[in-house]
Amino acid sequence: MALGILFFIPVIGLLPAIITVLWAAINLCRESIRRNAAVWLALSLGAVLFQFAIAPLVDRIGGRASSMAKTAGCAMNLSNLAKAIAIYGEMKADQWPPNLDALFQDDSLSPKMLICPSNWGPPEVKEGEGTSYFYCAPRSNTTPDDEACVIACDTIPVHPANFNIFRDGGLRVVLLSDFSIHRLPEAEFQQELQKPQNRRFAEELAKAANMTPQERLTYIVPSPPANMEGHR
Repeated sequence: MALGILFFIPVIGLLPAIITVLWAAINLCRESIRRNAAVWLALSLGAVLFQFAIAPLVDRIGGRASSMAKTAGCAMNLSNLAKAIAIYGEMKADQWPPNLDALFQDDSLSPKMLICPSNWGPPEVKEGEGTSYFYCAPRSNTTPDDEACVIACDTIPVHPANFNIFRDGGLRVVLLSDFSIHRLPEAEFQQELQKPQNRRFAEELAKAANMTPQERLTYIVPSPPANMEGHR
């Protein structure tokens, strides 16, 4: 009974089920245990079929859990970025940092925090060699004081919205100027970029797609950023 239960534990039960199939097949010719061998053969064959049928589901659940963990890790990175920006503003008379390198040089962010956990190309970012995020401080002439705008996000949509990133278009983790963090499907994110306060960010993000990870880290958007006051 214990062995029969073990057969139907996903993944773990596959090997003992296959071994039992072989044992039962060999012993079918032995008259003394033929009946037991036939029972075990039927049970173990059923277990093997069950294991192969459930394997894709187990893989899907595992992949989904991994993707959710990476998305949560990305949100944590942007949360740390928001804290670093706030500290920078307190030290620099409410000014936004000109780029992510300014925070990196102040030791406010570690190299690992600059890389999204769902890190893949093109190009894949290596720790200490740039960032997979894009940051652009708000502009006083494009950002209404009463409406938050996008200031940072994944440069490309690397997170699957519904498990398959190539089918669903993916999603991005986004940081707004009020330091709130959002997970937006790519279609919704593109709609967000159409808002007046985000058009400048959209223009700069299009440039970032052709930058190297190191260039994104040190890039300073033309024209001075707005004061933080009124944007938080």
